[in-house]
Amino acid sequence: MKKIILIALLLLPFYWFMSEAKTAYNFEKPIIKFQADSTVLPPKLNFDYIKSRTSKLGKKVEVDAHFCEENNRMTKAFITNYLSAQEIVVGDPITFDCKNSDGFCFKEYKEFETFNLFTFTYQNGYCCKTLYAVTTKKDTLAIINIGVLAFSANKSGWLGDKYGKWISEDVMDMTTVSHYDDDFIEDNNNSRIDTTWSIIRINKEGLLKENIYKKVAYLEGRKIE
Repeated sequence: MKKIILIALLLLPFYWFMSEAKTAYNFEKPIIKFQADSTVLPPKLNFDYIKSRTSKLGKKVEVDAHFCEENNRMTKAFITNYLSAQEIVVGDPITFDCKNSDGFCFKEYKEFETFNLFTFTYQNGYCCKTLYAVTTKKDTLAIINIGVLAFSANKSGWLGDKYGKWISEDVMDMTTVSHYDDDFIEDNNNSRIDTTWSIIRINKEGLLKENIYKKVAYLEGRKIE
């Protein structure tokens, strides 16, 4: 009998420890591990999330040579769930080519009185770099409009660049130069160069619109338009 009592006294601290541990950790519930995952959207997706990955909007509107860093790279989930289904209202194409998900990078932001704006760049991996603008509602990240602002391209006999600057709070003055040549051999003199000048304006509702105000074209060194 004394032996049984002695064993019980020795085991009592063990039972007490297991009881406390079960209460603290609740072994009956599964343990959920949280980790960084590019396929999951952040729980608080708001404009502060955008601002933390961008810099303030500058005067120049162009595609930078230094393209992307890890801090401003978009996640696959953000691209798939937030951007991929959107229609592009200014520029071509009208939908996103999302094949190169590593090519999407946040760039700049600006907070307007009635809407917010952020820009991002996309490098498709074979010919083109493009700068996009996105306008969103003030209280959410609901998209109002998306448009192409600038690009740099080199594809199958076409060299193209679009660039410009902000000339007021809501207006950009842009230049687009397209150089067409089947072989780019200088002696052949068979190239065509088109240049257009346009204004991109964002109204108080956050809607983008582009209007061309001048156009010039040269074919084989002769002005044709």
